[in-house]
Amino acid sequence: MSETQTIILFWSAVLSGVALGFLVGWLRGMLWGVAVGCLLIGLGASSAALALAWQRWQFVSHAELVDGRLTGRRDGPLVEFRSADGVAHQVHGLGGSQSAVAEGEAVPVRYLARDPEHAIVADFQNLWGGVLAFTLFGALPLAFGAFFCGLAVQASRPAPARDTQRPPDVFEKLHGQAGAAEAPWRKRLSGNFIICGNFLMLVGMGFALFLNDSIAELGRGFLIIGLAAAVFGLAFLIRKDSDWMGPAIAFIVALGFVLFGGGAMLLA
Repeated sequence: MSETQTIILFWSAVLSGVALGFLVGWLRGMLWGVAVGCLLIGLGASSAALALAWQRWQFVSHAELVDGRLTGRRDGPLVEFRSADGVAHQVHGLGGSQSAVAEGEAVPVRYLARDPEHAIVADFQNLWGGVLAFTLFGALPLAFGAFFCGLAVQASRPAPARDTQRPPDVFEKLHGQAGAAEAPWRKRLSGNFIICGNFLMLVGMGFALFLNDSIAELGRGFLIIGLAAAVFGLAFLIRKDSDWMGPAIAFIVALGFVLFGGGAMLLA
């Protein structure tokens, strides 16, 4: 599947998700409509990410690696390289890539020997940036879709009577006891997790707000904030004084910050 086809697949999924989500929402209610729309968009973007990743892997496996020279910039680096037969070719990289390279310096390029015009600047942004973007647009809608699907299923069921004799969960098994959700050890452990999460959140916000001189530093701040949100989610799970929505929201927030933070660090 070509890059153009993956883009068409993604936007087809977006339009189909919006249209089908609106139809399902009109027929079954808003929660089901949002769930179906998000899941369809997420599946389409994830499929595009997998297809583009496979295409890039095939390209890297068969492409030749040479050193080109930066000849200028026009909405991205202009790099000239020579194929094995000595013929000069030019490739245009994505905007922002190779920003630390001065004109005339070496820039790695991959090209197909059978078709030297099919060449890509050999850095993460140009080779794998599209895969990362589709992954972001796939993972978050899938997470939101699963969340709203859970809400829709919960709303469609009658409220069950509270079961006071529930079986012990994994944390209670580890502690060799089964008891109420407000057991003292739960409060202590979840409290320690919340303190740790608060500390990580402050560190992450410090990086994001004050140590953001580069994309990598901003991404590091987002990554730490995502880790803090995951710690809060664990605290909610341990305490068990709320339903599944609290931990789910915390983990979705964590996923978003980790993906964007990690992506920024990789693209820097």
